[in-house]
Amino acid sequence: MKILTLTRFIFIYCLGSCYPILCQNVHGIDVSNWQGTIDWNEVSNDGQVYAWAKASEGMTYQDPQFDNNMTNGLNAGVVMGAYHFARPDNNLASEDASNFLSTAGAYIGSGFLPPVLDLENPYSGGQAIVLSNIFTSNELSNWALEWMTIIETQTGITPIIYVNGNYANYL
Repeated sequence: MKILTLTRFIFIYCLGSCYPILCQNVHGIDVSNWQGTIDWNEVSNDGQVYAWAKASEGMTYQDPQFDNNMTNGLNAGVVMGAYHFARPDNNLASEDASNFLSTAGAYIGSGFLPPVLDLENPYSGGQAIVLSNIFTSNELSNWALEWMTIIETQTGITPIIYVNGNYANYL
């Protein structure tokens, strides 16, 4: 009986004392050239532990701040990863994947966050291009799956897909 009571006490004590450790929030951000030149030491000092930097968009665009963001973020002690802004409205998944890999390939693997596919409505001429008006659920899902499969096959790293609630339910 005494052993059981002591064991319960130790378990409850450990659970209570470890609770703050187990329930910590880990903060991070995503960045692109739209943020301009970033003071990564300030980002780190503000408690941001990780960041994903935009590497590419579509089949031809490379974010002009990508290399600076990756290098300076890493130098400030921020765990970094790369993301790709999808353009299924005018590109094949293989074309988008090729652009991403040629831009971000050096930053995919050990020591980096997994690569991310950012799938949301793009804008052209100030107007949203609503992907669900162009693609069926199955077509858009297949596009995203093809991109992710190419990235995983080429890098050995399973990518993450970032979508809003509308597309999370649509895919």
